[in-house]
Parts: sequence; C-alpha cells; structure tokens
Amino acid sequence: MPRFSSVRVPSGLQVRVLEGVRRARSRAYRTRLAGTSAMLLVTAGGSFLMARATVAAAQTSGFLSLANLARTDTSVITAHAHAFGLSLIETLPSIDVAGTVFAFVLFLVSTRSLVRVLASLVSTAGASSTNLTTA
Repeated sequence: MPRFSSVRVPSGLQVRVLEGVRRARSRAYRTRLAGTSAMLLVTAGGSFLMARATVAAAQTSGFLSLANLARTDTSVITAHAHAFGLSLIETLPSIDVAGTVFAFVLFLVSTRSLVRVLASLVSTAGASSTNLTTA
C-alpha cells in the first residue's frame, strides 16, 4: 500500500482546486443573494398590501372615526373614557392588524437575511486563496 508521502501531486492541482472552490462559493453566494432579494421584494409588497388592507378595514369599521374623535374632542372622551375605550377596541380590525404585524416581521427578517448575505459576500470577496480553506 503506497504511503501518502510518496504520492506525487500533479503540478497546478492546488491552484485548480482552490479556483474551483472559489467559483463554487461565489455561485452559492449569488444564489443566496437572488433568493433573499426575491424574498425581500415579496415581503415588502405583502407588508404594503396588508397595511393598505388594514387602513381600509379601519375606515370601514369606524375605528378611524373614533380615533379622530379622540383627537378632536377630548372633553367628551375624558367624561366617558371607559365606554369610549370599549367602543374603540370593538371597532379595531384585530385580524388585519395581526396580519400586518406578521407581514412586517417577515419583511424585517428578510432584510436581516439580505444584509447577512451581503456581508458574507463582501467578506469573501477580499479573501485570498490561502484563506479559502479556513473560511
């Protein structure tokens, strides 16, 4: 059985292997960048649409009218705070608000993911060929 110390490595093999690793990493980062960019666009659009739907539901249910009343006529609100608070809570479109918060959280998570992919892309762009084995 031959020993590894007696095996001859073809010339240029290390350079070709490191170049292949570099290309594979670059391709993987580009794929991750495309995926997270698409996810960011979808979640941004979803957040915007959910926010518009929540505002429309708040207008339909009368929540915005009551909120505007609280801003303009504070004397009536302070005199009947309990009844006004219950009316305000009853008209709140809670499912729409929950959906909007969920869509916004997904948008923030996708933004964080995109930033991480960009940071890893930038950190490996300046890596030398000797650093590829440790990254």
